[in-house]
Amino acid sequence: HKTHQHQISIMRLLLLALLASCSTASRVAGAEGSLAPSRAHGGPRGRVPTKNGSQPLVAVCIVGLVRNFVDPVVYKNLKHNFLDTVSNNTFAFAILKEYHDPVVKYQNVLRKDEHSLQRALHYVKPFRTTVYRTEEEDFVLDNYTCHYDYRSVPKNLTGVRMYWKNDMHSPGHPVYKRSLGQMKGAWDCMQQIKEVEKKHRVKFDGVFRIRTDNVWVRPPKPATELLRFAKKKKAILHDWDMVLFAPRKAMNYFSKFYDEWLKCKGSWPGRSIPELEWEDAAKALGYRYENTPFPQIIKRPDICSGNPMQHCFQNSANLKFRACVHALYADEIPNGLNIAKAEKYQNMMQRCGLPGDVLTSKIIPHGCPSTKKEYVSLLRGYLPAK
Repeated sequence: HKTHQHQISIMRLLLLALLASCSTASRVAGAEGSLAPSRAHGGPRGRVPTKNGSQPLVAVCIVGLVRNFVDPVVYKNLKHNFLDTVSNNTFAFAILKEYHDPVVKYQNVLRKDEHSLQRALHYVKPFRTTVYRTEEEDFVLDNYTCHYDYRSVPKNLTGVRMYWKNDMHSPGHPVYKRSLGQMKGAWDCMQQIKEVEKKHRVKFDGVFRIRTDNVWVRPPKPATELLRFAKKKKAILHDWDMVLFAPRKAMNYFSKFYDEWLKCKGSWPGRSIPELEWEDAAKALGYRYENTPFPQIIKRPDICSGNPMQHCFQNSANLKFRACVHALYADEIPNGLNIAKAEKYQNMMQRCGLPGDVLTSKIIPHGCPSTKKEYVSLLRGYLPAK
């Protein structure tokens, strides 16, 4: 059982490192004005951060490559199931990267409709929005005195370590950039939050950092409860790297990595993988790193890419399998789900393990797929016949 859990952890880290989302600002828009107002929309006029009785003042950083942020199932659920419910005194700060996404299918999502990002931002209405059109506006690797070194990845994470080693030899270092971009995006958001606090003479009570492609399938626990728990445990709450939450007192947690990166000369001494860096930053500041499942799931480009069934299965304790799939991919399967096949696929994963385990396990149970291709083939059987 421990071996199986370890394999799952390795696979998750690999997958999340691959898809880690990638900010001084190139374009800022929102309720407080804009350098390019035609490109983004802000919140309701006249609304500014103020204390509001018993409701905590919450900042939400939406950080990363645009990806499926433009999908209605993402931005509508973000607004109605998260921003409008976690507190009635919530202010969103969007730090978005519109430049090249190494995953081609995500590029196609944005190209389908050139107005899709504006439409999503108009719906969500962040208080401030920063959109980077090019990587050079965001950061330039050659301008730093620090660099990643695959040898800082823990040796027990063999697969991840080799992945980083290979990336060091690839043009443009795609994984390197996305990991650094994720941390810099969080840092950018902290600078904006501090500016807003200073301008309006107010302090936020808590801060979230979420991905751009989270689908909130139902409301989370209210911020009052989350803050009470975090303060009692002196903890940073996290759901892998998908959702992070910290009380205001620990807000520097989100900018710690990039602050130290700017001072670093030579090889980065940390563990290089964002999930591990978030954990290390919490512990360095004297906080527990508390695993806290949130009712959200990542929206992939389509139902047959990025192991979407696998993600729904992994979150089945928090999100019912059927509800998860319906929430994410109902628009792709208008004729309804083949429930019998779906549950057969789910049962197969429970018995055989997840697709990533197939690549690392020496012993494959009888009747289980032996390659990832076979898993994908079975997954396609989940869809109704056209």
